[in-house]
Amino acid sequence: MERLTLKQFYDTMLLKALFFSLPDQESQKGFQHKSISNAVVDGIMQHCHCDQFVVCYQEWSIKKPFSLLVEHPEHMVKFQFELEGSSLFTDEEGKQIPIPSGHQQFIYLPTTKGSLYYPLSRKVLDIHIEFDFLLAFLREQGFSRTQLKEHFLVNSWTFFREAIPITFEQQTLIRELLAHSFEGAFAKDYIRCKAMEIMLSVFSEKVDTVSRISWKSQDLHILQQIRSYLDQNFAKDLQFKTICRTFGINEFKLKKAFKECYGDTVFGYIRKARLKHALHLLVDTDMDIKEVSYICGFKYPHHFSQLFFQHYRCRPREARSKTGVIV
Repeated sequence: MERLTLKQFYDTMLLKALFFSLPDQESQKGFQHKSISNAVVDGIMQHCHCDQFVVCYQEWSIKKPFSLLVEHPEHMVKFQFELEGSSLFTDEEGKQIPIPSGHQQFIYLPTTKGSLYYPLSRKVLDIHIEFDFLLAFLREQGFSRTQLKEHFLVNSWTFFREAIPITFEQQTLIRELLAHSFEGAFAKDYIRCKAMEIMLSVFSEKVDTVSRISWKSQDLHILQQIRSYLDQNFAKDLQFKTICRTFGINEFKLKKAFKECYGDTVFGYIRKARLKHALHLLVDTDMDIKEVSYICGFKYPHHFSQLFFQHYRCRPREARSKTGVIV
């Protein structure tokens, strides 16, 4: 059986690089398009980057069954709707995630290393998402963070113990997402809203709702402003008291509300943002590791290396030599 690397299949070492690369052509109905042609597949990929998540649809005409080798040090979080065909992920120890035709699964992997087996032509919709954003979004809909953490079965990789059938409602939403006739900025907004409907539908029948969160809408608006500020300024020398004064919120409320809404402390969030950016610089550039550490806001390279190892379980130099994919 043919075994391909990501580079051989997509002509890139990181699938995420496709999502953030400059398009070869103008978007059509909000989607960027890419042709796929290699020894095992002819097909198309279309994707739309919606800030905290990416919507990606692929159609493959498979010439022969094959395996795709994948490895990536970052967390992989996605919804997968296997509309036609099937996929089977197997890690190094033999643990598997099978998704047959017409089924769905929500997948959370701390690292991705193993192989994907594809025996048949397929159509698949993937929504790659930031986990903290997903938790915050669902909490705004009235879901309990505690319940969500329990049901996600993070240690078991998946939300559902086995892949479940795609519902009629979800099939309708997916058709509407893919077959709309809008163009320009409105098309992207439409895709974003429709994708969020699809994501919410995954949990609506599986997680009991609880009383609405206790934070006022004004508090949540301030938190969103602070999070946006941190996303843009994580590499700066940020001070907690200065952030509180700038956004008019007291220290106790910010500590408690930020932790509840985003699942991390303010500086834990900043540290993860710095490490994530550092990883991309290591993979996508030949920048010196010391320079990467300074650019990302770390004062001391040795401290950066320690934190990087704690988060990704590999040294910065090792991460640079690895290849992988967000599947």
